[in-house]
Amino acid sequence: MIEFKEVSKSYADKLVLEASSFKIEDGEILVLVGPSGSGKTTLLKMINRLIEPSRGQILLDGQAQESLAKRDMRLEMGYVLQQIALFPNLTVGQNIELIPGMKKWDKARKSQEARRLLNRIGLDDKVYYDRLPSQLSGGEQQRVGILRAIIAQPKILLMDEPFSALDPISKTQLQDLTLELQQEFGMTTVFVTHDIKEALKMGNRIAVLHEGRIAQLASPEEIVSQPANDFVKELFGGVEHG
Repeated sequence: MIEFKEVSKSYADKLVLEASSFKIEDGEILVLVGPSGSGKTTLLKMINRLIEPSRGQILLDGQAQESLAKRDMRLEMGYVLQQIALFPNLTVGQNIELIPGMKKWDKARKSQEARRLLNRIGLDDKVYYDRLPSQLSGGEQQRVGILRAIIAQPKILLMDEPFSALDPISKTQLQDLTLELQQEFGMTTVFVTHDIKEALKMGNRIAVLHEGRIAQLASPEEIVSQPANDFVKELFGGVEHG
């Protein structure tokens, strides 16, 4: 479980995230949605300490985040970005096997699991394992990026607008794939998006951010049927869930 206790973030005299307290349960997908500059990515990056809170405390499975070694903590987290940034000089297999290598998996185990997962997501390992990222489409690169993030079965998966640069068909395919893999591995997932339909599809719960504060945190059904204020109502207005 991830717990935020009165966590806020400021830069100089600018408050980016107001004091927030909430919990993210084990195995759930929490989607952070809101306009640009609302604090979504700031909140996400505080979970793996790319950004440090100005005030408050974050607990991971009941342990204070600052008491954990950063490297060990991050090895238990997968991270997927909009620009996946595969290492161009490494093959697909080598990219996927980076974290298992850091975790001291042996060569046979790394290769076997990388090949299994490539086939699992519809990329034939005999074709794709030895390819370079430059030989892949954008959607294929993003699939490999997801595998790189989850192969070592992290407890927490962080996703920052991972599909926003993709065409609609690839986007839908990768949304479905992410939901399948998240269920298979049981990862606690925090997913940032500005796409309202994507938020409703992906989230067990949605945190709606507006000007650095959480305007509402609830299930998709509740947010659509019982918006907390006019901002949430307008943001989700006319969008059907289900």
